[in-house]
Amino acid sequence: MMRDLLLTETTFPVSKVTGGLEPSSPLGLLIITIGIIFTVGLPILMIFKGNKN
Repeated sequence: MMRDLLLTETTFPVSKVTGGLEPSSPLGLLIITIGIIFTVGLPILMIFKGNKN
């Protein structure tokens, strides 16, 4: 019985996404660019311009 409980899983239907933002649109590219700048650029800036003792 315990084995049956571990093997069963509950699945929920994925709802259909309508609308949204196209990644290749100008706004989509801007959002991706800003994300890359913060993800890569900010840590690099903190490493090179950080607190120097």
